[in-house]
Amino acid sequence: MSPVRFRPTPRKSLKNSKMFSGIFYFTPSNRIMKKLIRLLAGLSLLLVTIISCNKSKDSEELLPGVYLKLNGEQQAYTQNAVVARNSFNGVYSLNFGASNQDTQGNILEGTGFALTSEAEDFAAGKTYSAAAPTANGKGSFELHPKTLDNMDRFWVAAPGTDGQVNLKITITEITSEFVKGTFSGNLFSYPDGLTMGKVTEGKFYVKFLN
Repeated sequence: MSPVRFRPTPRKSLKNSKMFSGIFYFTPSNRIMKKLIRLLAGLSLLLVTIISCNKSKDSEELLPGVYLKLNGEQQAYTQNAVVARNSFNGVYSLNFGASNQDTQGNILEGTGFALTSEAEDFAAGKTYSAAAPTANGKGSFELHPKTLDNMDRFWVAAPGTDGQVNLKITITEITSEFVKGTFSGNLFSYPDGLTMGKVTEGKFYVKFLN
C-alpha cells in the first residue's frame, strides 16, 4: 500500500481563515453569520417558551385544599385539608375535610365529604357517588360556605330525582401520603332541599392525617 500523502493547504483557501494557537479555523461570511444569529435567536425564543410552559404547569399544581365552582362561582378551601381512613360495621371510608379560618383560628367556612366501600380498595380511577347527607355507610358531601347573615345554611349531596345527577367523586391519585381527585354534580340546599346548586370543576388534594 502506498503511503498517504497530505497536500499543503493552498494559500487562497486561507483567505477566510484565521490563525489561533497555530490552528486554522473557518471564519464565516457576513451572510452566514446573520443566518446563525437568526437561528440562535429562534432557539433562544423556543427555549424561553418551553421554560415558561413548564413554569405555567408548575404554577397549576394544586396546593392542598378543595376547589370547585358552585353555580359558576369559584370556591376554595385551603386550610386543614386532610383525609382519614375509617371503618364501621364492615364499611370502609375515606373522610375528607378542608376549611378557611380567620387569624384567630376560627373556622369561617368549610367542606367535608366521604367515600365509602365494602372493601378497603380505594384506588385511582374509581368513581364514587355522594348521594346522601352525612350518613353512616353512604357516600356524602357537605359544603358550608360563609354566608353574609351568618345563618347556618349549607349544601348537601342528595339522591338525584327526575334525571338530576348525583355528585360524582373520582380518585385520580392515591398514595400513603395524599389523595387527589375530581368531582362534579348537584348539591341541594339544607334543610329545605328546594334549591339545587350545580358543582363544576371540582378538584381536591388532601393529605392523610399522621
